Amino acid sequence: MKNLPNIAFLTMIVLAVIVLCVCFFGSSEQVTFATGETFDDPHVSVLLYFVYFELFVAAAVTLISAISSFAVEMKKDSKGAIISLLSVAAIIVVLLITYAIGDGSKMTIIGYEGTDNEGTWAKIADMFLYTSYILIFLAVLAVIASPFMKKIK
Repeated sequence: MKNLPNIAFLTMIVLAVIVLCVCFFGSSEQVTFATGETFDDPHVSVLLYFVYFELFVAAAVTLISAISSFAVEMKKDSKGAIISLLSVAAIIVVLLITYAIGDGSKMTIIGYEGTDNEGTWAKIADMFLYTSYILIFLAVLAVIASPFMKKIK
């Protein structure tokens, strides 16, 4: 049971290498759809689905780990568990604020004629960008402030 995380990690690494090899070194045949449209690289979809799978697994493991850690911490130190829950609430508040300030107007993308670049999807893209900016700023601030905080303690 101790080696299970290592086995899972190595399995994911091996699968990633296999998928990348298939994508880069696989056949480069052109795929023709029933509509007559051609697609140059059929292995890109395999890579994308594998990335979706890994993203789902990472999100599920993170969520399960966070919930179990919260439950264990709640039994030991309820005040500390509530403080950690407040940090999750702060991130949700930041996400809501950055979504609210996001711009839903249509983005001009050369060669794209769809509707996924306006409205809600544009606001979600802005939300992720603004949240990333805030988190990067806070990380840099923490790196700069941590030596001073150690001296104060």
